[in-house]
Amino acid sequence: MGPLSKLIPKELLPVRGLPILGAVLLELRAAGVRDIHLVVSREKPLLSTFVEQAPTLLGGEWNLHMWNQRVDRAGNYGAVLSVPTELRLAGPYLLAWGDEIFEPAGGRRSRARQLIDAYQRFDRPVVGATKVGDQQVEICGVIETDAKHSIRRVLEKPSPSDTPSRLALVGGAVVPPYLDQWLAEQAPSRPREAVFSELLATWSRLGTVWAEVLEAEWWELGSLQSYRAGAVGLEARGVKVVKG
Repeated sequence: MGPLSKLIPKELLPVRGLPILGAVLLELRAAGVRDIHLVVSREKPLLSTFVEQAPTLLGGEWNLHMWNQRVDRAGNYGAVLSVPTELRLAGPYLLAWGDEIFEPAGGRRSRARQLIDAYQRFDRPVVGATKVGDQQVEICGVIETDAKHSIRRVLEKPSPSDTPSRLALVGGAVVPPYLDQWLAEQAPSRPREAVFSELLATWSRLGTVWAEVLEAEWWELGSLQSYRAGAVGLEARGVKVVKG
């Protein structure tokens, strides 16, 4: 994100009158998620302030818990491991990132609700899969599935010529306790990064993971270029982010 994110964390940049993270939180609550655990970097004190003030800023009742990212863990799954083990193993949890928004297609269920419903329907780990174009293939983890939508292979940022798939591992996941336990055992410590897509690539060769193709448009807002495009595009839509 560059100099802009040095002034304000990218998760707090505004989109349609809300911080990006605020839109994600409202989506989770509308989908029925009641306990929300947020992992924040010690280098982003404004995020901690926002979480503390979120009930006032967003309205309604919230059960928010905040954890500082462990200094011995890096990467997006390293952040997950900052939540105490007993909480992660208490039941399946929905994994979502704070710098992307998913706009449901045609008034359908939210991204979070689609993932939760898929987990309840299939009783197995579920990851969000988003259809992308050739240019986005090279910046995403891409999944190949069998005819039953079970993940067969995960490729990290492949060339478009390396795979016929245009399904990106984007949209979060529902992680049951047995998968979390396995991922935690495999996750490396610093200086290596614990990356969810890389860990999942190994698990997909050992167990079953359902890929839920999301009926939602993905707005990745983590870079300056994508934030500019996303903020303009979402404002032009003039529709609400939050849907159950």
